[in-house]
Amino acid sequence: MLTLGIDTSNYATSLAVFDTDAGEVVCDCKKFLPVKEGQLGLRQSDALFHHTAALPAMLAELGDQFCTSAETACNCGAFYLAEYTPLESWVMKKNPENYDKDNVYIDTIRYIYNQEELISGPEMVRRGEIDQATISSDILDSWLSDDTTKDMVSMDRPNTNYTYFYMFNFMPFSHEFSNWSVEGMDAEYEPENWAKAINNTNFRKSFLYGINNSVTLAVKAPEGYDNYKLNTITPPSFCANADGVDYLKCGDLANITEFFDEAKAKEYRDAAIPELTAAGVTFPIKVQMPYNPSSTDWDKQCQVFKQQVEGVLNDGFDFVEIIITQGPSDNFLNAVRRAGAYEFMSYYWGADYSDPETEVYPFYQEAGDRGTCYAFLRTGVEDGIITGETAGYVMTYMDMVEKAKAITADLDARYAAFADAEAYLIENALVIPLSLPVPPYIATRLNLWEGQYAPTGFSTNRLKGIHILDHYVSMDEYNHNRDAR
Repeated sequence: MLTLGIDTSNYATSLAVFDTDAGEVVCDCKKFLPVKEGQLGLRQSDALFHHTAALPAMLAELGDQFCTSAETACNCGAFYLAEYTPLESWVMKKNPENYDKDNVYIDTIRYIYNQEELISGPEMVRRGEIDQATISSDILDSWLSDDTTKDMVSMDRPNTNYTYFYMFNFMPFSHEFSNWSVEGMDAEYEPENWAKAINNTNFRKSFLYGINNSVTLAVKAPEGYDNYKLNTITPPSFCANADGVDYLKCGDLANITEFFDEAKAKEYRDAAIPELTAAGVTFPIKVQMPYNPSSTDWDKQCQVFKQQVEGVLNDGFDFVEIIITQGPSDNFLNAVRRAGAYEFMSYYWGADYSDPETEVYPFYQEAGDRGTCYAFLRTGVEDGIITGETAGYVMTYMDMVEKAKAITADLDARYAAFADAEAYLIENALVIPLSLPVPPYIATRLNLWEGQYAPTGFSTNRLKGIHILDHYVSMDEYNHNRDAR
């Protein structure tokens, strides 16, 4: 069996193919990352970008005989790719060479591609043809009220290692980086007008206080949606200081509370109108808000968001026009988010490790840095797009992060410094918190609570340790499995 080894450090990307039968390395290659002189490697987010960019060419360099089909795929995990038919299906089989094969209880996994999955999937569950499917909000009530299906509905396992938040696009124009291109917004969405609007703090704060996250979350979580709502970027119980105090209770984050306040939102709107008018802004301000059609209920959340926010901010004045656009279902991140082809949208970020520094990566940029394809805040200042007091807020945040990163011997001081920086970012409406991921309702024969857990990473997606049951899991059984874990 051929096994592919991948080493992704802060300095280099390395690949090697090992023949487990012959006990020898078949071939290998290495590419060094663009580490600046005097630096101790790249930070994780930037290293990930370069690793991802380098891997296709490096895999090609290893030779045409590797990873070109299911039969020649290299692997070392619990499952290996046995069959693959584009836009049809792919089959994973238990890896007999895996070191922990005795704890792999599923022999074959078949993923079926279907553009109408939200429609056909539940019907295939009814007929007992598949083991798991998503139950969308469109049919959830009918399934829960039907005696033949109500005990087939449960939820996916919650994922607490990443959070959602709303971002303003501070890079609405095209920009050529050394290794990335931001296309910017289409002219029909008036990027010049948008650039003036986002420089106005009162405009951004009208959104910060005008968004009712409960309304949006209720689309995916009809019950218990407040359990997922966040007022911060970092999730609760992510880490604690030396005294066991939760990070969200450290520094200025301890003072962060619920933001939604309709009266306050209108006060900020009313303060923004004359300032924006003087800056040459025309009303209503177009706010392009894209969604990924492959993400369950994202389109419905956008519709509810538009109704709720326009209902607040357009009361008595035609202030904003939220324009919902459908992005591509494939390659959405590169086509929309990383290309800057939006004005306002929800993002998510997952921690790489249990330290608050990992939570700054979507927002923090070193001088001249490409950034992390989330918020090009420093570049916006350097390009003269972000100006005035907003530019001051951005650069103050950058300075606060740099000072926090430099604290390495005092855990309490380090956490407090990062907490102050996060609170500053939020309070000046450079980002707007949203929520933890809302686990979708599903019909499944898997006891998902048998799976692995780690506070960071993607361990919850692994199927090692999970059994396939002879029935679909009810909500009562789901809760029992969770409590028994």
